Amino acid sequence: MQSDYYQVGGDISQLEQKIQHAEERLTGLEADLEKTRTAIRDCEQQQRHDREQLQRLGEKTTALEPELQGSRSESNAAYDALNQAEQAMQGWQGEWDAFQETTAGFDRQIEVDNTRLEHLEAGLEEIRHRRDALQREEEETEAGLDERLEELDDDLQEHTREVQGHRDHLEDRLEAVRAGRNRVHGLNEQLASLRAQQQKLAGRIASLESLQQHALGDNEEPVRQWLEAVHHAGAPRLVEQISVEEAWTHALETVLDQHLQSYYIEQLGDVVAGLDALQHGRVSILSGQGETVAATRPWPRLLDKIDTTLPLEHLLQGIYIADDVRQAEALYPELGSGESVVTPDGVWLGTDWIRINRREAEQDGILSREQAIQSLRAEDGALEEEIRRCEEELAAARRELEKAEESQHTVQQDLSSRQEGLAEIQARRSELKTRREQAQKRNEQIQDELEELAAREEEEGRELDAIRARLERTQADRQALLAERERLAEKREQHRQKLEQARTHWQQTHEHSHEIALQLESLSSQRASLEQALKRSDIQLNHHHGRCRELEQGLHQAGSPLPGWREGLEAKLAERIETEKRLNQAREDMQATDQALRQKEQERIGAEQAVADLRTEVEKARFGAQEIRVRLQTVEEQLQADGHGAEALLAEMDAAANQGDWKEKIAALERKIQRLGPINLAAIDEFQQLSERKTYLDSQNEDLIGALTTLENAIKKIDKETRTRFRETFDQLNDNLKDTFPILFGGGHAYLEMTGDDLLETGVTVMARPPGKKNSSIHLLSGGEKALVAVALVFAIFKLNPAPFCILDEVDAPLDDTNTERFGRLLAEMSSDVQFLFITHNKLTMEIAQQLLGVTMQEPGVSRLVSVDVEEAVKMAASA
Repeated sequence: MQSDYYQVGGDISQLEQKIQHAEERLTGLEADLEKTRTAIRDCEQQQRHDREQLQRLGEKTTALEPELQGSRSESNAAYDALNQAEQAMQGWQGEWDAFQETTAGFDRQIEVDNTRLEHLEAGLEEIRHRRDALQREEEETEAGLDERLEELDDDLQEHTREVQGHRDHLEDRLEAVRAGRNRVHGLNEQLASLRAQQQKLAGRIASLESLQQHALGDNEEPVRQWLEAVHHAGAPRLVEQISVEEAWTHALETVLDQHLQSYYIEQLGDVVAGLDALQHGRVSILSGQGETVAATRPWPRLLDKIDTTLPLEHLLQGIYIADDVRQAEALYPELGSGESVVTPDGVWLGTDWIRINRREAEQDGILSREQAIQSLRAEDGALEEEIRRCEEELAAARRELEKAEESQHTVQQDLSSRQEGLAEIQARRSELKTRREQAQKRNEQIQDELEELAAREEEEGRELDAIRARLERTQADRQALLAERERLAEKREQHRQKLEQARTHWQQTHEHSHEIALQLESLSSQRASLEQALKRSDIQLNHHHGRCRELEQGLHQAGSPLPGWREGLEAKLAERIETEKRLNQAREDMQATDQALRQKEQERIGAEQAVADLRTEVEKARFGAQEIRVRLQTVEEQLQADGHGAEALLAEMDAAANQGDWKEKIAALERKIQRLGPINLAAIDEFQQLSERKTYLDSQNEDLIGALTTLENAIKKIDKETRTRFRETFDQLNDNLKDTFPILFGGGHAYLEMTGDDLLETGVTVMARPPGKKNSSIHLLSGGEKALVAVALVFAIFKLNPAPFCILDEVDAPLDDTNTERFGRLLAEMSSDVQFLFITHNKLTMEIAQQLLGVTMQEPGVSRLVSVDVEEAVKMAASA
């Protein structure tokens, strides 16, 4: 039904689309038909206007053609007269050009001679000024440089000695700092070792105390609560209150046995009154209320070997000691009633009994363990005291190290100050030395330049006289040409008037004929345009008439199927209403069926859940019964394995037996078994394997320690050699920089300074002070000064370790002319040892080069290399 409903809807949509499309097409066709009819009327009106205008243009053209012929004949005659006047003017122009060329030659020669005269006079004046300046400079050359250099040499030696003394003092301080650091390191290691021993000792004490507590039964909660109830909580154990010589520890444990675990209480009245309060557990209590019998024999007693404040005579009276079993056997016959003798290994003899305690039992070693605990506690106290003492020594060593480091820092600052003063003196000395050398060189240069200026002055004087004589002759010849100039000027005026008249007449006739021709040409163009427009109008009219016929036919075809489509649409709409009613009824039936199905499904799920619950209960009951049967069978098998029967045991069992008491006993036994831990039957083999592995690892450890020692020695050797070589290289480079810097800057001083004390980790700072500045770092210099400092450092490095060649790329770009000259002189001086390849645009730098290489582009996109050998070029210029 839903498919039928969708099919009817689709048919309705198709019909509606067809009707809408047909109506839109009819509307468009009607609009196009109206537009086409309007265009036909416009074309017919335009055609009538164009035909009238075309007739008027034909009449004008017929009237202008005879007038054009007469005007062209008159213009041709005027043009011939103009050509004759121009030829006459051209003849005069040739004469005038020849005259002008001759006059211009004289003028150029006069101008060149005047310019040369001015140049020579200026050059002579400059030579005279230069000569006066050189003479003044020669007279003003600074004197007394040698005396100042000697004074600076004395100051330099004195500062050098002071710097060396401070360096020695600094080495002593460094050695003291290293010793202090080693002592602090050793004390740290000793303190860590003591703390490790203390921690290990604490572990042993905790282990022994745990065993002791277990052996003494401190974990029995009922006993502890009972002691609190009878007001004796915290009562001491007997084993905690006595001390015995180590050799007789086992003998005392044999004699006292369980008494060692007993609590010691002086008065037993409260304890006796509260006996009913202890329902579970075991406890033993001793007091000092027993009677004491004095010793009757001179034999050594066990009581004499005990150190305690408790009255134990009633427990140990009549007990004597023997060093071994043989001595005990000798004393045995003499023992009286109540007397006994005991040996250190646990053999105890009485008159009518013998007890031998050489077995390992749980209570054995209680006294020994207690004495071991006390000994370990004493050792722990000694370790604590040793740790405190070591910490005090470490704090004192650290304070001494801080003082030594402060002293080292002070000495380092003094040394830096002395080095700075020494560097300043060296810079001043280098500056004076450089100034003296420069003064000597400058005097020689001044003499050479004075001689050269004298030669130039004489040569330019002779040339000046020659040029003045030539200038007088040239001016006389030019004066003679002035008369010819006036004649040519009058002739030019005559030819110019005739040429102007002929040109005016030709222009008038030519413009008149040209105007008539333009009118005819315009009329012809208008006529042709109108004819073309008429042809286009005819074509458009034919096209519009055909379009009208097509649109009328299209209107008829588009409107014919519309009535049938509208009738079909009405029928489909009625069919869709009926189909929609049937579809709604079917949906209601389907929803009712789905509701019934969901209800039945829920009932089925509930029934299945109930069945599953019942099955689970049945399985649980079956498993419970099976478990009980298995447990019963297991118990019966265990009883049969032990040779017992269940009926016999039930008959023999005490009626007052309590299940809780037996469970508590079982739990106590299980705790004891757990304390023993699992029995490892493979311990012997594992011990042997681990012993072999320990031996192998010990050998590996020894090898590693040996290799580590060798490596540390090698590192120390390398560090020592590195420090030595670094110090030597640093000093040499510093000396080179101090020599190079004043040359480039014309004075001032620069030096290198380390930023740290350790030569392996220190940085290097460049300190530069150009003449006239007080800055302390190169970061405060200008760009050109920084470039010069960099160049000075590079040249200092080259002096230290010269390379075969050096490439400098635009190094002189930020330099002015004075600094560029200094840079060039130093470059030329060092070129005897190093070949320099430099890229530059500076002419002053190019002048010092021996070979010039340039790149030119004579043609677009084509580069060409040009090379010039300066020496060859100079020779060629000299020979020319």
